[in-house]
Amino acid sequence: MEKARDFLIMRAIGSKNKSLKRILFLESLFIIIPSLLISLGIGMILNSSVLFARVSLPPVFIPITLFGVLLAIFIFFNYLSLLPIMKKINRFSIKDFEIY
Repeated sequence: MEKARDFLIMRAIGSKNKSLKRILFLESLFIIIPSLLISLGIGMILNSSVLFARVSLPPVFIPITLFGVLLAIFIFFNYLSLLPIMKKINRFSIKDFEIY
């Protein structure tokens, strides 16, 4: 609710919906990319050390392709998650909150 109030204040001072959507998208993208890199790295380390006795690394293009596909999927779902938030911001007005 606090974040919605912040965005309503931004709208009240003249921000466009497009810039608010961009802020939300980039904010969540800065969380998605590092978490994806960390999870793939930890997964590859655990896979090579725990599950298999012999370590054989895959060709370089396989992890890069996997990262690209997962990043595209996460970006798509990130964009889909913005739709309800933007509807909520558009529906409320600054009068709905008590701002002192």
